[in-house]
Amino acid sequence: MKKNNRKISVINFDAAFPPPIIGGKEKQAYILAQALSTDNSINVGALSFDFDNSYINPAQNFDTYRIRKSKFYLLTLIKEIFLKRYRFSIMHIHTPSKIGVFVGLISRIFLYKVFFKIPNQGIKVDISSTGILNYLFFTVVPNKIIILEKETLEKYSAFKLLRNKIFFVPNGVKKRKIKQYRDISNYVRFIFVGRLVPQKGCQNILKLCLKLKSNNHKFHLDILGRGPEYKNIKIFIDENGLSDNVTLHGNVNDPIKLMYESDILISPSYKEGMSNVVLEAMSIGLPVLASKVGSIDIQLGKFYESYTCEIDDIHESLFLKYLSLRSNKKLEEYGEYLHSRCSRHFNIEHIADLYKREYSKHA
Repeated sequence: MKKNNRKISVINFDAAFPPPIIGGKEKQAYILAQALSTDNSINVGALSFDFDNSYINPAQNFDTYRIRKSKFYLLTLIKEIFLKRYRFSIMHIHTPSKIGVFVGLISRIFLYKVFFKIPNQGIKVDISSTGILNYLFFTVVPNKIIILEKETLEKYSAFKLLRNKIFFVPNGVKKRKIKQYRDISNYVRFIFVGRLVPQKGCQNILKLCLKLKSNNHKFHLDILGRGPEYKNIKIFIDENGLSDNVTLHGNVNDPIKLMYESDILISPSYKEGMSNVVLEAMSIGLPVLASKVGSIDIQLGKFYESYTCEIDDIHESLFLKYLSLRSNKKLEEYGEYLHSRCSRHFNIEHIADLYKREYSKHA
């Protein structure tokens, strides 16, 4: 097959490639493609499905090819993967689901180099039937396995046939100006951003709110996002008299404005890879209180132990961590550190350069 004459040509697959952005995984796929597309030495594209409200952003510098769902959509997908091989030599898969595995298998048959991203801690390689199938897939199909956090890195590195395929790289975020800090000793504004599912620990935030209220703290919590837990959260708020303290915003296209107006981001997840929301907070210097999951240690650096909590009784731990952060000096020091760390380690332009170097080895 004829290759594109550019040195690097990569097409990104995600089942719900933006716009609109519906989650952190999708956002990472999009902003990486955008950053790469500014380099004239790289040919960038995206392959996805038509989904509710999907559209093409006229400002983007790359083509997105969308497939309509139908009875024969898998055949159409195979056809598109085959035809795009004339333009692209690397298939970068951001969807670690069954459809992502399918795209990986077909791409390998059509002689793409396959980059397969594991966005969280959920894909195991062990002696279970699913773990064995995962091991066989990762042994045969991807040329590179993209890993974001240390737990998965350690587990995959234990297998000789997987070890040399691993590309350990963080997520990225756009650089932004640092926020202004204010006195939170008398009133604090918290924010949660994410899909409202049990994995994200939404109930832990509400328990924190009850703890704050019972101790006569003045506060407000903005919850941004929707999901299956939305109704349960609304019921909890109403039944516990928290309607004056908690606002459910639903999905918000750009949460950054509300994050600038907030004092502390709460991230009490039970499972993560590298939290996109935490990176967004760091990009503006918004202090973070989080659970000890995923790559939060890499993200928060020297303040990891100071402002993270174990999952057990996390709402109690969050309350204590909040109390330790109430002085203006500590809040500002922590926020400025996060902003500086984000600029040095997680700037999307820097992350795109790391990918470019890795792609070039397989072009």
